[in-house]
Parts: sequence; C-alpha cells; structure tokens
Amino acid sequence: MKKMFLLYIFWYFAVSIGVLTASFTFGHGLGDLFYLIALTLITFVIVIIFFRCSIKVNMLFLLITLTIILFTLKLTIFRGPEFP
Repeated sequence: MKKMFLLYIFWYFAVSIGVLTASFTFGHGLGDLFYLIALTLITFVIVIIFFRCSIKVNMLFLLITLTIILFTLKLTIFRGPEFP
C-alpha cells in the first residue's frame, strides 16, 4: 500500500505542475483551478487517512484508484469545451 500511496503522490505533483504550467488542461480555462483545488483537497484527505485513520487498506486503495482514474479521464477524454 505504501508504493500505491507514493505513486499517487507522484501523480498528484505531476498533474499539479502540469496544470499550473499549462502542459495539462482540464479544458475549462480558468476553471481548471477548481479541479486543481478539488484534487488538492482530495489529496489532503487521502494523506490524513493514510497516516491517521485505521481504515481498511482496500477502501484507501479504492479511493486512490478512483481519484487517479477519474481525474486522468477528465484530463484526456472528458476534456471541456475550450480545449476539446
């Protein structure tokens, strides 16, 4: 689980830097900041759960996997109208 968590943190920083430097886009112009803020909040929740709570490993794995899949799809296939 530790490797999955480190992979998620690496993915988070890659996406954040890519969005801030305009290498990646969610396709909503300035509205991309909403997705970046939402991703940051989700990351804080995952970090708190990872270090503090005794949640089942399967639930944390599912949360990390769904976050990566949904945000990656939003960055690629489900991109907004400004950058189709």
